[in-house]
Amino acid sequence: MAKPAMSDEEPAINDNAAHILIADDQLENLLVLEAFLADAYVVHGVADGQQVLDYLDAGQPADLILLDVVMPRMDGFETCRRIKAESASQDIPVLFLSSLESPQHFDPDVLDSLLAEEMNFREIARQFADAD
Repeated sequence: MAKPAMSDEEPAINDNAAHILIADDQLENLLVLEAFLADAYVVHGVADGQQVLDYLDAGQPADLILLDVVMPRMDGFETCRRIKAESASQDIPVLFLSSLESPQHFDPDVLDSLLAEEMNFREIARQFADAD
């Protein structure tokens, strides 16, 4: 039996594929990330932090959020603060993307808060593991 010819249609994505929401105001960055991730994940791209919040407020799926640090209207740190303040989205993992070369641009309060939450989660997980 002959193998079906390849078509120009989008590749079929597993119904159980994770949804990744990417926020970056540089179209080129969105396109590169989407091309890299689209074979295995359902990728949604937006241009700024407010669009991330609008997307989540509309009940759209996101299993992971990739946030550019520097964006118009609302930067990645403020967007993350607002995501984590909402019970419906507070458990969605957020990774920051940046082409910034200096750590001085990163908001230490946000990073400290996120690291504290991660460390607290790890401590709780360790306590459960030790209880077994």
